[in-house]
Amino acid sequence: WNHHNTPDNQEGKFWYGDFATPEQHIPSQGLPGVDWEVCDTLNKTWGWSKHAPNYKSANTLIHRLVDTVSKGGNYLLNIGPRPDGSIDPRAKKLFGHIGEWMKLYGEAIYSTQASPFAVLPWGRATQKTLTNGRQRIYLHVFDWPRNGELFIPGLKTLPLSLKLLASEQKLQVIQRQGKIFISNL
Repeated sequence: WNHHNTPDNQEGKFWYGDFATPEQHIPSQGLPGVDWEVCDTLNKTWGWSKHAPNYKSANTLIHRLVDTVSKGGNYLLNIGPRPDGSIDPRAKKLFGHIGEWMKLYGEAIYSTQASPFAVLPWGRATQKTLTNGRQRIYLHVFDWPRNGELFIPGLKTLPLSLKLLASEQKLQVIQRQGKIFISNL
C-alpha cells in the first residue's frame, strides 16, 4: 500500500497521497476519492517460481478484474518470465482466456466508472456515461439466481433496453411491488 498512518489519522484511516496500490488484495469498498490500482499476480509470487505452481484460474482472474473495476480501480496483473526469459505456457493460456473474454465483454470494462450499487449479491456492475448524458449500466453476473430473476436493488426507473452483451439476446424486465427484476427466461 502507498499509505502513512499518522497520529492525525483515526485507527484504520490512511492518507494515500495521490494514488494507492493495494497488492494481492481488493478493498471491499474500493478507495473512493483516490485513484487506485490493484497489483495482482497469477499465483502467489511476483516472479516465476518453480515452487509456486498453483496459478489462479481464468475465471478467478476475470472476477478479480471485474470486482476491481466495479469499485473504480484499475487492475494490474503481473507476469514473471522464466529464468530463460520465456513465458510459462500456463500464463500464456490464462492471458489467452482473459483476452477472449475481453473481446466479448471489454465494453463493460474499458472507460467505465464504479458501480452505482453498493452491493449486488449475484455479481458486480460498472457504468458508462454516454454522449447523450444517459447512463449505461453493465451487470456482471457471477451467480445467476436459481429462480431466473436478478433483483436490482436501488434501481428506481425501468431500463430503456436490456440485452446480453455477447449474444445480443434481449432480456425481460419485471416490475413487482416497486422493485425491478431482470429475467433470463
